Amino acid sequence: MNKKIVEDEQLWEIFTKGIKKINHSKVPNLAVKQKQIKIRFANEINILPDVSRETLKLGNLKNLDTATGTKFSKGKMKIDGKLDLHGLTAKQAFISLKEFLNKHYSRASRCLIVITGKGGLQVEENGEIKKTGIIKRLLPVWLNDKELKPMILSFTIAKDKDGGNGAFYILLKRQRKK
Repeated sequence: MNKKIVEDEQLWEIFTKGIKKINHSKVPNLAVKQKQIKIRFANEINILPDVSRETLKLGNLKNLDTATGTKFSKGKMKIDGKLDLHGLTAKQAFISLKEFLNKHYSRASRCLIVITGKGGLQVEENGEIKKTGIIKRLLPVWLNDKELKPMILSFTIAKDKDGGNGAFYILLKRQRKK
């Protein structure tokens, strides 16, 4: 046997001598606990809305006629309003989004831009890596809120000229006169 392999095996035996095998049936499922914590946290700050069964999906244009869908997805529609959510907490952003959409829906606005930021990874002073972009990840969920969804026809990622991956176009439904 090769001398180097023998030395490695001896070192490994010395290193692992005091280690006991774990009984995996007693180890808690951390993924489930982490998910429960996230959901509890989200519910505590009231950022996960009550969502209906059929959800709006990013980039779904099935409810639009061809001409409107093309203009909307290519960023060629007139923008009636812009909301920048940079620097807000998730709770503040959700409240601002609700107010913004209600205001523009009552004004019969059609196409809006919501800037969330791109998100990414940020290194803290203590060296900890922090994932950013919570607002960007939550916006599709928020748009499916039972209060907001009835106002929205579609939403998609904005073109580069309007913020690209860090912004969304939102197309509001028209209010039909009764």
